[in-house]
Amino acid sequence: MKLRTEKLFEEAKTNEDYKNLIEYCQMSCLPTINYDELKKFENKDYQVLRNGLDKDENEILFNSINIPEIISLILKGINKAFNY
Repeated sequence: MKLRTEKLFEEAKTNEDYKNLIEYCQMSCLPTINYDELKKFENKDYQVLRNGLDKDENEILFNSINIPEIISLILKGINKAFNY
């Protein structure tokens, strides 16, 4: 799993569309991804997120490429985190 994630990060950083997105975010004063900060999740301690999802749900969220599944988990986490 770790190698797949690192490979995706490296590919993303060299992708022209991704570079354009980062440039847009920087020009718009939006935060960019700090890849070093993401390393804290290598031990899969998702509790620090306090996003309303359990360990298994976060594992699915962090590894999914299925957009409806990702959106569903994000909405589920928001509902649980904010008691909606």
